[in-house]
Order: sequence, then C-alpha cells, then structure tokens
Amino acid sequence: MKWIDSTDLRNWANRRDCQETIPHFVRKLIRATSNSIQSIKFPSGESVLLGGWDGILEVTEETEYLPAGISLWEFGASKDPKGKADDDYAKRSAKPLGFNPAESTFIFVTPRLWQNGNDWVTEKKKDGIWKDIKVYDSETLEEWTEVAPTVGSWLAKHIGKYPEGGIQPTDDFWEEWSSGAKIKLNTDILLGGRKIEQEKLIELAKQPSIISVQGISREESLAFIISCFKSKSDKEEDFFSRSIIVDTAETFRELSVHDNPLMLIPRFEDNGVLNRAIHKGHTVIVPLGADSSNNWSNKIILPQIERESFISALIKTGMTREFAERFSKESARNITILRRQLEFTRTLPSWALPENVQDIIPALIVGRWDENFENDKTIISKIAGDSYENYSKKLTRWLNIQDSPIIKIGSTWRLTSPFDAWANASKNLTGNDFELLYKSSIEILSEINPAFQLSPEKRHMSTFYGKNREFSGWIREGVIQSLILTSIFGDKLQFNLPVKADQWVDRVI
Repeated sequence: MKWIDSTDLRNWANRRDCQETIPHFVRKLIRATSNSIQSIKFPSGESVLLGGWDGILEVTEETEYLPAGISLWEFGASKDPKGKADDDYAKRSAKPLGFNPAESTFIFVTPRLWQNGNDWVTEKKKDGIWKDIKVYDSETLEEWTEVAPTVGSWLAKHIGKYPEGGIQPTDDFWEEWSSGAKIKLNTDILLGGRKIEQEKLIELAKQPSIISVQGISREESLAFIISCFKSKSDKEEDFFSRSIIVDTAETFRELSVHDNPLMLIPRFEDNGVLNRAIHKGHTVIVPLGADSSNNWSNKIILPQIERESFISALIKTGMTREFAERFSKESARNITILRRQLEFTRTLPSWALPENVQDIIPALIVGRWDENFENDKTIISKIAGDSYENYSKKLTRWLNIQDSPIIKIGSTWRLTSPFDAWANASKNLTGNDFELLYKSSIEILSEINPAFQLSPEKRHMSTFYGKNREFSGWIREGVIQSLILTSIFGDKLQFNLPVKADQWVDRVI
C-alpha cells in the first residue's frame, strides 16, 4: 500500500516546512522499522536551528536502511544536494563533535532526486575517514516509506495528500476527536480510574496478539487506546510511528503482509481477517462499543471514568471547576454525551431520530423508576399506552447501543443523562405528553409517606411494620427531575404548554 512517491517528496522539498519536518519524518521511519534502538536524537521544528548533528542514532541490529552501531545524519532540502552534502561532509569530517568517524556511519538525506549520489559516496569513501557513508534521496525515501505504511499515511496527510484506501493515521484521529469549537480535550479525560486497564493494554501490545478494548462507544474505546500510549512519553512516538486505523477488511489484508511489526486498529469486527496479521508479527487492537459481540478474548472492559479525574481533566482545558462539575453530572461522565454537549458533534443520536424517539418518550417523561414497584410500572404503562411488558421490551433494544440514553441496574431504570436526553428528544413532546407528566407528578408526589403513621422512633423500620410506599423513591426523583428540565428547556424549545414553562411547573407544585 503506497501513499507517498518520489514526486511527492520532491514537491515537498520546495515547501518551507520541509527543512523543519524531514528529521521528524525520518525519525518516524526509523522507529517504524527498527526494534533495536539504543538511542535516537533527531531534533525537528525550530530545534533544527540549534546546531550540531541533524540526527544521531545507535541501533544494535542492522536493517536495510539502518547500519548497526552509531550513525550520524545530516539533512538538506536545497536544490543543490551535492553542494549541501559537500559542505556537511567537510564540516563534520573536520569536527565530528565528539564522535569517532572510524566507528560511525555518515548519512546524508535529501528529499530531492540525486542521480549521482552513489558516485559521490564512492568518491568520499576513498578518503577513509568514516566507517561507512550513505546517501538517501527521494527514491530511497520512497522505498523506505513503502515498508513503513503508517509513516507514509502520516506524511501524506502532512503534505495535504490525504491518504485514501480505508485508513486514518492515529494522530489524525486524535486531532479530530479531541478538538472542539471551544476546548481541546486531553488524554486525562479518558484515563481517570483506568490505570490498570492502561497498563494491561501496553503490556499485551508488546507481543503480536489480538486485543479488544470495550467502552460505551467504539469511538471512546479508540480514543482510550491512543491516550494510553500518548500519555506515556517513552511510548508516544513509537506508537504513532507504527499504528494505523483501518476501516476495511481489504485494506487490512494489504497492510498485514508487511514484515515490519505494525499496530493495526480495525474499525470493523472480522476475526477471520484479523488472525492473519498476528502470524506476520503485527499487534491488532480492536476498539469495541457496548453493542459489540462478546466473542473476544483478551478483552479489556473500561470502567466508568473516575469523577474527580474527569473534573480535573476538564479544568486543565481551561474550564472552571463549576462548569467541570456541571458537565461531569450532566454527561454522567459519558464521553460521547460530553462531546455532544460541548458541540464537538451536532448530529442527533440514533435514539433521538423521529423514527425512534417514541420508544424513549415515556422514559423521558418519568426519568427513572423501579420495576419492583407495581405502581411505578402502572405509571409507565399509562404513559406508554401499552402494557409494561411490551414497553420494557421496546426500551431494552436501546440498552446496549454505543450511545444508549438509558441504563438498567437490577430492577431500576434511569436516563443515562437526563440533561442530554431532554436536550435531544424533548422537542418531540406533545401537549398530551405534558398532560401525562402533570397527572403522573400529582399522583406520585401526592402520596403521603405511610411511615409517618408510626412514632418517630419506629419510622426507620416502616417496612417491618408493613408501612410501604406505593411508589419508589426513584420515580419520585424522576418526575421532580422532569419538572426541573421542563422549566429549563421550556422557553428555549417552545413546548406545547398553555402558559410559560416555569409557570406550568409552578402550577404542578
């Protein structure tokens, strides 16, 4: 699979950013094709102006493009590669800056085509100064990039030739996923309370294997995978140099035949295709959503993000603690919901689409309930206009989607994020729905706690004395929550109410 050719490299040489970026490009090639790096230093960006060698490398095993031992590198993007090479060779031969030329390889790299580069090498070797001398021009770099497709896709994106063929560079995904109109998310947002899962992933990824990571959504799992390596300074560049996201089985097959070990991240679930890659020495990390198949070994299941870590991560983006705590509560620490609330994405979730939203409306009106209470179930049945059994079956289909609006724990049901559910679905509420909310609220909240029929010292044992409530505490909290959200969203969404939303809620109270 080829995304970069020598023409692309020669055109890139004419751009101003080439001189600053080519050391980074070669450094990624080295990391993608060597497993024996002892030390590597290739300054890029503004650091190229600091002087000294453009690159210093030591590897213990020789590869096609990397000599064993110490190699010292110089880069030149000028239109006269020979002139630049002559200058660098003379300067470094006279002053090798603490290195022994007889024990080091001199390597000159140019993104230009240098047709007589081999003749230059032959001539300079006659001096007998260096252990070895090499020249890598655009044709050599093209060949090197072919065996490091992850780096080829990265450079294609960098020069504006976005790679096609069902792939996405992992750093490109991270940039898109983490960048919002108002803030930029950091890796901490995904890692709080997940240190064990992070360490397990990094350890498993050291050997060719198939690893699956399951979160609420596939996108969150993928972002978590990248965060695990990006947050580790000693792992980050190696990961981005070797990893690539693959969207189709056909592209996966093409990449899996490469000999240099890659980290392949498929956004599809075809185990038959994936198995082949590990036999070629690659590591496959599969991001899964809550709705994915359970037929995966080596599965890492992500726990809910720890609250204080979530809040601290938002504060690091520049958000105040007040807002961070609010978003922690309103998103239920669900990254998909958080990104929607922060306007990273503006598309409706599948459950809020017109053809699906009626399944959610009764749950939206009540907010939460406990099906161990018959009166809770009766209220739901009235609102749904169907038996409780039939309605609960409809709702169950939405439990395991990657962006589920509902959670069921034991006998209790609740909206994942009431704020998010109302923001996306409440515009579909009709006047009749609000009448049902009104009647349900009156019926539920008018119940007098039978425990108060007992003396104060006995009230904590009301169940023992048979003084049980007709409605659960969950459904009472749920309708109060719905009244609050009616007041919040009423004027904005212009609910079908006879008076202003806050006045309507006052009427209920």
